Amino acid sequence: MRQSEKRTRKLTRGFYGIAFGATLLSLLIVRAEAQSADNFATVVFAYDSTGAPAGFTDPFTALGFPSRSATITTPTYSMTEIVSVGNRGSITLGFNRPIYHSAFNPGGYDFIIFGNSFYVNGNVHKRFQEPGLVEVGVDVNRNGVPDAGDIFYRLKGSPNPTYGFGGVDDRLSPTWGYADVTPTNGVGDPRIASDPFTSGISANSAGGDAFSLLWAIDSMGNPVTLARIDFVRITSAGAGWSPEVDAISIVRPNHKGKILHQNLLSRDAEGEVWKRKSGRGLR
Repeated sequence: MRQSEKRTRKLTRGFYGIAFGATLLSLLIVRAEAQSADNFATVVFAYDSTGAPAGFTDPFTALGFPSRSATITTPTYSMTEIVSVGNRGSITLGFNRPIYHSAFNPGGYDFIIFGNSFYVNGNVHKRFQEPGLVEVGVDVNRNGVPDAGDIFYRLKGSPNPTYGFGGVDDRLSPTWGYADVTPTNGVGDPRIASDPFTSGISANSAGGDAFSLLWAIDSMGNPVTLARIDFVRITSAGAGWSPEVDAISIVRPNHKGKILHQNLLSRDAEGEVWKRKSGRGLR
């Protein structure tokens, strides 16, 4: 073999080795970034367990990332992983950072709520669901807690569901804009939103119900423009069922097709925006 051919083969092997290593490193970074506590609910501000089944009343199970063992046909039933809001109760959760509505968020979705719904007999059109109303709050006075000075806005989805249990066919009764409707795929990425307007779980997503701040309305039903929110509150959408909550994640934004990693971001003094440490671009 000629010396030039040997050098070419060595360079080729080196190139592919570097490419494989870079790809593996990227996957590891994404995996670690997805599991960072800053990307999920971190604090329980309030919990009312009225109407909740016994044993599923630990609100702290809603913190952190969702169940990794859940499948679209076998959800988690663990008392250490889900909390029930009851048929007349509620839960209010917060985060280490605000949730922003950004043009960089894929599909326009800003956060995801995971419950324990599932597809009946594996049919992606039929869901065993217990819809929960979702409200978002803004920390107006910046004291870090939801109080009398802060306002909550409902996220308006499909028409109010009149039933929750059983095989709800999304072709006949589509349900979006509610929690505990879309199943969890534990092997997927919990920060990739699954399209609520399409049957089944979107590619690479861990499922759950995706929400957009564009759906916010006031008490009169008028649209409200929200740049950011600080709290999420979930209550039952019907007196006959009790939604469960496993986790809430913040959607990973994309910037020019590239993932913005959390460790490249820092918060400014006012807390209004997140900036790259280099000073280039906004999240």
